[in-house]
Amino acid sequence: MPVKKWIICGQCKYINECKAGQNKMREINSESPVYNELGCYGYEQYFLQIDGRQLKLF
Repeated sequence: MPVKKWIICGQCKYINECKAGQNKMREINSESPVYNELGCYGYEQYFLQIDGRQLKLF
């Protein structure tokens, strides 16, 4: 199974269309210590959104 790359929401090419990314980045600026922690692997949040499914925690 290929390893997916971590993509930071603030640097994502789909941030304008991704509701999950927009919600996470709502009041975070690029100087915040959590800026690099907000994201997903391989655009999975965006692709699940357009597929109609949600990311499951368990």
